[in-house]
Amino acid sequence: MLLARSGMQTAVLGLILVVTGCSNFLPVRSMDWFLVVCQSISSGARVGLTFACLEYLPIGDALTIIFSEPLWTLVLSKVFLKTRIGWWKFTFAFVLISGVVLCTQPPFLFPSPNMTHHHHHHRHHHGRHHHHEQSVALNDSLSNETTTNKNAVDDDCDYYMGVVLAVGAAVTGAASNVIVAKIEQISSTAIVTYSGVGGVVLALGYGVLVDPEDKIVPNFAMVTAEEWLTLLMLGGMGLVGFFALTRSLQLIPPTTVAVLRAMEIVLAYGVQAVVLGEVPNSLAIAGSSLVITSVVAFAAENVFMTCAAGRMCGMH
Repeated sequence: MLLARSGMQTAVLGLILVVTGCSNFLPVRSMDWFLVVCQSISSGARVGLTFACLEYLPIGDALTIIFSEPLWTLVLSKVFLKTRIGWWKFTFAFVLISGVVLCTQPPFLFPSPNMTHHHHHHRHHHGRHHHHEQSVALNDSLSNETTTNKNAVDDDCDYYMGVVLAVGAAVTGAASNVIVAKIEQISSTAIVTYSGVGGVVLALGYGVLVDPEDKIVPNFAMVTAEEWLTLLMLGGMGLVGFFALTRSLQLIPPTTVAVLRAMEIVLAYGVQAVVLGEVPNSLAIAGSSLVITSVVAFAAENVFMTCAAGRMCGMH
């Protein structure tokens, strides 16, 4: 999926650069080359980790964790760009962390009900025959309980592997955002094209070195027409989403775009419940609500501070 999405992104945007005759395509300074390479790898990793975490997580949980990206952007901006963090960002960063914790429900804070001990009540019978039946039933019960607990542990391991991948997607996305802020004299279209190249490199490297079951890289001809169609649809939808996001940023304020994008979590939980039949629990919904609130608050900071400053001036 990463190869299809990134390859299509590189081809389409590269063609646009050629047709429009963009002059700010190649970095000039060695530092710009270094930043472009880091940004392309980070951006490609964000897309790849997003796809990977969906194999282990419900859609709503995955998007909730990925939408913690503003928090990591805040941290990296403070470290590398020396950005000032006011009380507003600090407060809602804490709210965002709380939302992610409620959504993921780590076992040291929320013990899993699957791991609690089940109490089996057995009636005592007199006689060897009844004692034998009771022993067999008890052994079967213990065996079933052991199997159930093992499956629960495996499910928990898979879930938290997905959490790690989703957090990785958020962190690499934040790193990509911070690096873009440091790149100078290169057009945004060229940066996004390089991001596609980074995704292609990561996908090829993963297919050759890590995943022995990858069919596209070593066995190109084994991919069926249906699989190609699915990959092209995923790549096409990713490109449409990218162009829609870019165009919306040109037509409406970025704060409005951020608020509307946060609604994606609500839509994801709706699709998860209706299409996949996976109904989230109340804690996950509460956590997602906190994440949405935090994302909206991050976006609306300037509006709030302007209004607050206006009121203070009016009072004086």
